[in-house]
Amino acid sequence: MPLRRILADGTLEAISSGAGSGSGTNLLNVRHIGSTRPSTAGWAANEAWLDTTSGASTLRLWDGTGFVPAEASPPSLGTLLLADDFTGADGAVWNAAKWGLGKAPSVGTGSAATLLSGAGVLQTSNAGAYAGGAAIARKATMTDAADVNALLRIKFDSTESYFSAYIRHDTDTVDGNNAYGFNASASLGKWSVTKQVTYGGPTLGTEQTFAFTPGSWYWVRFSCIGTAIKARVWADGAAEPGTYPVDVTDATYAAAGKVGFRLGGGAAASSSRVFIDDLTLRAS
Repeated sequence: MPLRRILADGTLEAISSGAGSGSGTNLLNVRHIGSTRPSTAGWAANEAWLDTTSGASTLRLWDGTGFVPAEASPPSLGTLLLADDFTGADGAVWNAAKWGLGKAPSVGTGSAATLLSGAGVLQTSNAGAYAGGAAIARKATMTDAADVNALLRIKFDSTESYFSAYIRHDTDTVDGNNAYGFNASASLGKWSVTKQVTYGGPTLGTEQTFAFTPGSWYWVRFSCIGTAIKARVWADGAAEPGTYPVDVTDATYAAAGKVGFRLGGGAAASSSRVFIDDLTLRAS
């Protein structure tokens, strides 16, 4: 059986398997294990799989009962603090067992935290003109935590909106007072991590330029473990990067605090929205 290279784009190199046989004959069936192995039902012996679980790429042979060499152990995921896939009827409010009120808009109408097409939606009021009172926030209903590794998907629409996720927040409103924050905006084409100090504060690391396409999903991993503050963003469907564009050390906020999301609107006198899905909060 001929050896075949796995090319950079994930496809296999087309090589003839022998004189007169033509390409496509007796070729390796290369599959991908990834971080979550699918069911073994229907697997054939002597199939080759590309295992990327440990971050490296290792070719392993399925012998009918197991992998040779043995499959790599997946990395420890840490204790699950909260998970939400935002399933439910369109228009229903976020699960009250998992989410507290957070900040409620003080001006305008139309704010909501609801479900739509299997995702959560945060929507500001229609106050407009960047009114702080128009922002909306939701707090994770869980025991205060210091070490949190947050993984979630976000999607912007065409409205001008400013999304933030907070860890170690000092109040139930999770509106950006004292906390570590991840901030993203499709309108600005940027994301950053900040050390919030009384509703403002410095950027930690470097502000990242990132072209969020309205209507497209993106993954966010934002973690505060001890003094290590990290974040990365990548397109849905792509592999999670192995490095963090923002990877800093800061000891300003060490105590356990609240975790939550906030959405602020833009200048237009209409509501702004962001979609959230597939959230997990883990202790490491």
